[in-house]
Amino acid sequence: MACGPPERGLPAFGAPLLAVADGTVVHVEDGQRDHLSRGSPAVRAGDRVVAGQEPARCGNSGNSSEPHVHFQLMDGPDLDTARGVPFTWRGVGVPGNGETFDVPADAYPAAA
Repeated sequence: MACGPPERGLPAFGAPLLAVADGTVVHVEDGQRDHLSRGSPAVRAGDRVVAGQEPARCGNSGNSSEPHVHFQLMDGPDLDTARGVPFTWRGVGVPGNGETFDVPADAYPAAA
């Protein structure tokens, strides 16, 4: 299901996705059935990112009813051998049961 821009009631569509930690980009796909806005990736495999940098924008090219993002931090690029890296939200909560929230501008560092 394709979704439209914010004026159609989907405010996350096209919103910037910010890196949650410093790291190296391992893999990027554009134009696939995923949850990035097509054409928005601004990084390639091997690029370094810093926390707060915008590597892409939120979209909904996948099989879901609204824009959303999944992410994980790993200690290596191989999905079979890498382990998850613990992550704690700083300055925001995690909404549930239909709740929404706004992220304060000072909850993440400015992109360099």
